[in-house]
Amino acid sequence: MGRTLLFFFVGLALMISIGVLAIYSPLEPGSESGLFPPTLIADRDVVNKVTVVEYEHGAEMAVRFSVRNDGAWGITITSIPRRDFGLFRVTSVRMGFADPARCCIETQPFHSFALRPAEDRFIELHGHFEGCQNFEPGSSTEWNSYDVRFRVAGIPKTASIANGDTIRISIPTGYTCPEPRPVS
Repeated sequence: MGRTLLFFFVGLALMISIGVLAIYSPLEPGSESGLFPPTLIADRDVVNKVTVVEYEHGAEMAVRFSVRNDGAWGITITSIPRRDFGLFRVTSVRMGFADPARCCIETQPFHSFALRPAEDRFIELHGHFEGCQNFEPGSSTEWNSYDVRFRVAGIPKTASIANGDTIRISIPTGYTCPEPRPVS
């Protein structure tokens, strides 16, 4: 009887632990967000938290956001899935790291990395503007979050991390797109 009761409680504790890990999502937006170069910013609505960028075909841009581990256990960031941001085509993903020899924050190509509890690290999406043939002059595309894949205790998870601002890329009224329009 005692052994059966012990197995019951061990099994129950194991099931509760697995249940907690299944819903455990410690990843939160970190302390940094931004858009580079800042000369691309056409307008910034501070109240509604919208950064407007005017489309210029082929212009290069980097978007920075950071992730923070708000949990009690360490996690491993495994990937940033590339996705379609409308007029912004991501060509590379980079990540920040502290370089004590240079006293600065540098970037390097993205690879899996660990985040200890309360640790924060930034990620940059580098790309360029293209795809205006699918949009009309005066229209826009926008986004305000990024998907981040991570593991906690070996369990793969995905979180949507909010950006500090909504980023809106707008095609100016009267803009002539250099790309050929799709034939219907």
